[in-house]
Amino acid sequence: MKIKDNTGNELLIHERGVNLILASDKVERRIFQVQGGQLVKYVKPQNIMNAGKKIGFNYKALQVIRERLRKKYMFIILGKKRYKLPIDEVIENGEFLYFKKEGFELQIFYPVKGLDKYKMGG
Repeated sequence: MKIKDNTGNELLIHERGVNLILASDKVERRIFQVQGGQLVKYVKPQNIMNAGKKIGFNYKALQVIRERLRKKYMFIILGKKRYKLPIDEVIENGEFLYFKKEGFELQIFYPVKGLDKYKMGG
């Protein structure tokens, strides 16, 4: 499935994941992977926003995943830790910061400390 926003950015949703192509640079970025039918986001420690220790998510991709693909959870892998995070939790309690406010570049941020209650395993 390919969806285009009004600025020319594209979301590509396929069996291996969700990719974003920004109109400004035409580089395909994998923003979510699908493994064993589960939605997975790998978060590198250097990609955690220093101000407030937050993880960024593509807001429009989360909406599409929730509404069109009917996914309720995503798995976050941060180092050796795994979390089963409800997509609604990010959409309802995430925070929009000073970045772009429209199209597929819209980002929503969720605090790393909020992941604790969704930690998997021991």
